[in-house]
Amino acid sequence: MTFSFLTHRSTRMRRPALPAFTLVEALVLLSIFSIITVTFYSVYSNSAWFAIDTRHRLSAVAVANQEMEKLRNLSYEDVGFDDEASLPLRGILPSSDREKTIMRSNGTFTVKTIIQNIDDPEDGLAGGSPNDAVPNDSKRVRIDVSWGASESQTVRLVSRFVPDGIEMISGGGNVVVNVNDSSGEAVSTVLVRITHLVNGTTTECVTENGSCLFIGLEEATDRHYKVSLSKSGYESVETRSVTASLDPVDKHLTILAGFLQTVSFAMDKTYSIRIRPKEIFGSDTLDTVRYTLFGGRLLGTDPSNANKNVYAVPEAEHTGSFSIASATPGTYFVNRDSLTPSTNEYWKIDRAEGTDPFSFVLDVSGTPNEFTILAIDRARTGVFFTVTSSGSPVPEASVRVFDPIDPTQYDTTILTDQFGRAYFPHEASSTMLPQAYQYEVKGVGYQDGSGTATLVLNEMKSEEVSLNPL
Repeated sequence: MTFSFLTHRSTRMRRPALPAFTLVEALVLLSIFSIITVTFYSVYSNSAWFAIDTRHRLSAVAVANQEMEKLRNLSYEDVGFDDEASLPLRGILPSSDREKTIMRSNGTFTVKTIIQNIDDPEDGLAGGSPNDAVPNDSKRVRIDVSWGASESQTVRLVSRFVPDGIEMISGGGNVVVNVNDSSGEAVSTVLVRITHLVNGTTTECVTENGSCLFIGLEEATDRHYKVSLSKSGYESVETRSVTASLDPVDKHLTILAGFLQTVSFAMDKTYSIRIRPKEIFGSDTLDTVRYTLFGGRLLGTDPSNANKNVYAVPEAEHTGSFSIASATPGTYFVNRDSLTPSTNEYWKIDRAEGTDPFSFVLDVSGTPNEFTILAIDRARTGVFFTVTSSGSPVPEASVRVFDPIDPTQYDTTILTDQFGRAYFPHEASSTMLPQAYQYEVKGVGYQDGSGTATLVLNEMKSEEVSLNPL
């Protein structure tokens, strides 16, 4: 029997190969997708924030209008706080209404109300020419409603209230408070508060062109009135009592009935500053260096301590870099004796002014705002010169240090700083050997000085040179 086998080859249709993404193309696609997603999310988030902020703003306007309408329904005499120190401004509003919190369905709002006297120049000004003997012409009410920390998250309404009849003599004493910065420029929109320290009454005013007028304050002959100034971005200023340990620059006020007095205050912007110790040839902060710092606004003197100055920033110890977020313009001091460790020679503060190498001035512009304590590593072979004449430093004296055997090996001249000091080697790339070096010192108006400085390996030598006048 014969069998026949047929072999069948199964064939499948090959599909054409589909194009694939390379790794680079995939990364590009992922980047584009990420950019689109982040942009959309950012736009969505900002839109949501603006929508919420707008609702808060509308609610704040409604709150401000509601509070102002309450005052408009009062008689002129009643528009004022019951703890008001100014007699013409004393009214029936509870003192808690000066600043209060109001809840609404979509948020919490802080409401601040300021009621102050207005002296209209149309009939003269108090103490001016012509003199206005009755300066309580009208009242200005300012209501601020805020729902956040930003100044943009505040709604403000201002309204003027005028008496129905003729102005009446207020009685009491009057005070003009002037506020200027250290350059003499008037500072406006400062909240000025005067408080009677015995009975607790208070009165407020916002400066216009740097000035506020307070009228009808009860007589107090024993400096019973405290004045405090505040403005966002500026230093806080207040008067103080005379004590055994403080004779303040700005003292509490005495008020005399029937008299007008003028008091002036300096008020400057505050700035963020940084102080850090650094080796003269390095860039990193010396985190182990300790020092005490004090200064800023001068508050007064301490009679119990030889009338030593008292500053807004009291003396305190710091280590390494230290920052002050709201520093007041003025002079700051680093206590030279507090600087440790002793493995460093502490030269000066890089921006030191005057005669104290460890002081610096923060001016009203706020620049510069970084100050460096310059230190010299005592383990570096070198020499630190101090040039004086009759005990006073000689600035810009020429100090030449050279190798007496082969000046080509080392020959450098440096001018002393304002404190009569100079350090060799003058740069990090320059080295000095443990040997004898000669030096020559010359200053305009002085006889030349010279000598020999013998250096020891890994030690800093201090060399003092006294020049005689010509």
